[in-house]
Amino acid sequence: MRYRLGCAAATGLGRRPGTDFCLYNNKEDIKTKAQYDLLYRMANDFGKQFLDSQYCPDYGVRSDWVSIGVEPSYQWDYLRVIHFAPDDINKCLIEYGTAFGPYGSRIALKQKHLSDYKRDNKYTRFVKKWFPKVAEVFGNE
Repeated sequence: MRYRLGCAAATGLGRRPGTDFCLYNNKEDIKTKAQYDLLYRMANDFGKQFLDSQYCPDYGVRSDWVSIGVEPSYQWDYLRVIHFAPDDINKCLIEYGTAFGPYGSRIALKQKHLSDYKRDNKYTRFVKKWFPKVAEVFGNE
């Protein structure tokens, strides 16, 4: 995760729509070694499938979501985040877009649920591959 300094951090520029970061990358949120191992393997797979070598995926863990992807830090960077809902595969959400403002602000964002996709593609295959493992490891909290 890239942290903003100075006025960009004070004004909240470079954050996704809303008021806070989606991908916290905070180790205190991970309670077991199995969760950490799963996030590490998912991040490696996400990086191989969706990213250039200059980007490194981050993760975010909340009580109802497990998210993995990249958020923009600067203008023209792109947003690629997949949110897993451990209780239902149909609630899984894919966000993608590009930052048109300075420090990754003004993101042209699109969101799609897994059920919105009519055909199989690399996003749906990624979700279907990792969802059973996310539901097993994060579902019983």
